[in-house]
Amino acid sequence: MPRRPGHDLGVAGHLATLAGLALNAAACQTSDATGVASCQIAQEVSAPGSPLTLLADARLERVATSSFVLTGFDADRATARWVNYDPAAGALGAEHALALQTAAAGPWLAIATQSAPGDTLLVAQAPAVDTSRDDAELHVFAVPTSASSSTAPPLGPALARIPGALANGGAPTVALAASRSGPHAVLAWLDPAAGGVDILALSAAGQPLGAPAVIDKAPSFACLGFAPGKGALTLVYHRYDDAAVHVPTLVITELLDSGAIDESVAFVLESHAARCPQITPTDAGYAIAFQDVEGSWLGTYAGGTMALALHPFAAAVVFGGAGLQPPLVGLTGVGGDFATVLQGARGGELWRLSPSGARRGGRLALPSLQGAIGGISTQPDSGGMTATYADYTSVDGGLDTAGRRYFLGLACP
Repeated sequence: MPRRPGHDLGVAGHLATLAGLALNAAACQTSDATGVASCQIAQEVSAPGSPLTLLADARLERVATSSFVLTGFDADRATARWVNYDPAAGALGAEHALALQTAAAGPWLAIATQSAPGDTLLVAQAPAVDTSRDDAELHVFAVPTSASSSTAPPLGPALARIPGALANGGAPTVALAASRSGPHAVLAWLDPAAGGVDILALSAAGQPLGAPAVIDKAPSFACLGFAPGKGALTLVYHRYDDAAVHVPTLVITELLDSGAIDESVAFVLESHAARCPQITPTDAGYAIAFQDVEGSWLGTYAGGTMALALHPFAAAVVFGGAGLQPPLVGLTGVGGDFATVLQGARGGELWRLSPSGARRGGRLALPSLQGAIGGISTQPDSGGMTATYADYTSVDGGLDTAGRRYFLGLACP
């Protein structure tokens, strides 16, 4: 397993110097939406407010190579929503909605392909099945993305049971994603009772392909999710080999369409109580970005060296402390560098970083009418990324009822 060597004595001084430099830079730089750090907003599409586009947690999913689907669900989890977004046309398609059965947890949504790219919506839900044991079952069903329905489809048979997942008002940790290269999907979940990461390969119609498989065992896990990667599907999570220690091992697992493991790498983030990471593939391996109490870090991994090199790029003190750091919501490779998106209290910014973590001059501010936005969702592109978020125009309450949604093409030549 690739392991990063321990810190040298210069890291604390590096962070202190970085904090001073960043504070001075913040005082004299201005955001320039036309292009800073050699980056710019190459495309800006503003979509009117709707029940979907104003959802704060709507997510952008890539379909094929050049189009996307925005997915989300209502606060009461009773309706799933989706709409196509075509960057080439700079427009959204017709918005669709699907009524859902009542469930204790979920839904988890993915856009799959049966006959044509993005023609199927996969929905996973977890109803409570045994109130005495707080167990949950995972069910998956598929519907065409071309039509809406006000009638909730049946859940279908249970594909797996998670013992104790609903104990003490909790919810199961589940991730669902469709393959980037074929008509398949993978359902992944944490089994807190057994201490394992389980996966199940699915057809694009939501049918199981074999039985669930345990791919990792440890006392504790976190940050389970799918991310942009090299193969059909890329599963990422933190593993804690000692439940009393808050330093994780970051695991990146590339899966085949069949659900079989193609490649898996693990990095012990020594001395870092890291939050959930952003990752992006590189020609040599992967790059990661994460935050801890010290600040924000960029890591690069080259397969030939089997080592993860970590570099700080913003000290937490720059933002007023560890708890005030704007979350990292995107990472991609750009022209030999890396671009990361941060979500601040009043909007988003793109920063360009060298492979050694040096921040290029300036920052690209993402547009917002009043500085009140929902969560930023990103997908990497060649030389940049696509980002989307709700931009609210009512700041006196009711932020989910008025505004618009931006779809931005961010380019860093």
